[in-house]
Amino acid sequence: MSTIEAVITVLLSTRSPGRCKLCRMPIVWYRSIAGTSMPFTAAPMVDRLRRDARAVDSPVIGDIARRDLHWRTCPGMKATRRRVQ
Repeated sequence: MSTIEAVITVLLSTRSPGRCKLCRMPIVWYRSIAGTSMPFTAAPMVDRLRRDARAVDSPVIGDIARRDLHWRTCPGMKATRRRVQ
């Protein structure tokens, strides 16, 4: 039986590099289709590149696995959660 991996659909034209304030690891910011900025690991794998066929100047969109979200692997985030609780 195959497993289905959860993905986030993002706009690829709005990415910018940066560093995490908590752990200083390199990250790349992408904007989700819903408009939320999300940090991903420095080189996430992007699947299913496509454009919206209804719009002439539509941005390229793609799917990135949720496991590549920086929040899931950031050691600084884990330490912050422990302090807050």
